[in-house]
Amino acid sequence: MNNFYTDSKMYYSEIAIALEDYQPNTICKFRIPAIMPFIDNSVVAKQTNQINNTVSIDNYNKSSIGETKYNCCNYLELLVPKHIPAGKVGSKFIVTFIGGDIDKCELIREV
Repeated sequence: MNNFYTDSKMYYSEIAIALEDYQPNTICKFRIPAIMPFIDNSVVAKQTNQINNTVSIDNYNKSSIGETKYNCCNYLELLVPKHIPAGKVGSKFIVTFIGGDIDKCELIREV
């Protein structure tokens, strides 16, 4: 018998709120208020590409750095596991950050 839920120590758990309707085994947008407490979460901010300027970097050869692009938004895109049924905007979930790593966020269950 698998004792994953009883043996696991989920030290890094938070609440996530769905920003759109979702289906099992699909990617959905979620906000986690603990990560972004001062950002307006009433609307989903459109992802924007911004250019990082290298003017303030003191490097011997600035031409090797170049300009980079990154995405800026007020949500995380997470995979809704197969065991979670379809739901609506505003549904709350328990999420965990595996090993405390913010890049390894997983939905555990609906609250």
